[in-house]
Amino acid sequence: VIDQLPKKAYSYEWKEGPACLGMSCAFVLMISLTNICLKFVEVSFYQVARGLTPVFNSILSYLLLGDRTSTPTALCLLVILAGYYLGIKGEIKFSLLGTAFGFSSSLCCVLYPILTRKRMDALNDKWAVIFYNNAHAALMFAPLIGIFETQIIIEHQAKLYNPLFWFWMAVAALLGSFVGVAAVTQLKLTSPLSHNVIGNAKGAAQSVVGAYIWQTPLTLHGVIGLGTVLGGSLLYAYCRLKEKKIASKSGGKAKKTNGKEASELEVSRNQHSKELFEEYDTTTRHDNDGGSNKGHTTAL
Repeated sequence: VIDQLPKKAYSYEWKEGPACLGMSCAFVLMISLTNICLKFVEVSFYQVARGLTPVFNSILSYLLLGDRTSTPTALCLLVILAGYYLGIKGEIKFSLLGTAFGFSSSLCCVLYPILTRKRMDALNDKWAVIFYNNAHAALMFAPLIGIFETQIIIEHQAKLYNPLFWFWMAVAALLGSFVGVAAVTQLKLTSPLSHNVIGNAKGAAQSVVGAYIWQTPLTLHGVIGLGTVLGGSLLYAYCRLKEKKIASKSGGKAKKTNGKEASELEVSRNQHSKELFEEYDTTTRHDNDGGSNKGHTTAL
């Protein structure tokens, strides 16, 4: 664990920092839209409201990377959309506004890991990525807090002098830092897709625990919708990982075949060179022998 800690102090570099602004904007929007979504919907419905992450992942992969969606993957997306519809239909305290914020949050949840992975590949230093992201996020969140939370802070300003309040705030900040480091480390070791898969698993546990703690009334449509979204997301992840594995094997075989062909071509070239050399050597000897005989006859 100690080896994973940063080895140096970081300062803002203008050559590197501005390039991380897109990643930080996606992060701030993801956190903000998620919190606003939770303000209007139940915790048990939260995963359904944000269940379109795989759909956006496929759309952005096609638009940004040109990756086409296979038939099995497209079927998984249809399952997710069906679960999304059932979840909305079965939600007792349905909020269109909260669902819209969850919809937007899904888009940011896809963008953030992709942009984070790109910056890590460019900087090759996960702690630099964390530093720039936290620095930008702190500056971006400050005006948002001033705009949306000023009235709440004024109404509860007495709690600002309560040591227990700051204790729990410090605990929350520490846990949040751990989550951020874990997410960046995970993205460095795996991929944005794996990151979203684990996020879906976390969402499933969150929905169940949230429904139990808050005693949220559930309907049959709501439970089926949530299960369908989670099941479709897991199937989607399985199909995508399987496709990547097949593509990786195909690339390895192609590389091996190209290497074999190159080796055979090299052997062929060497053999051809050897034959040319032997032919040249034979001709040279023949010419030398002919020249020697001619000289001998003249002498006689």
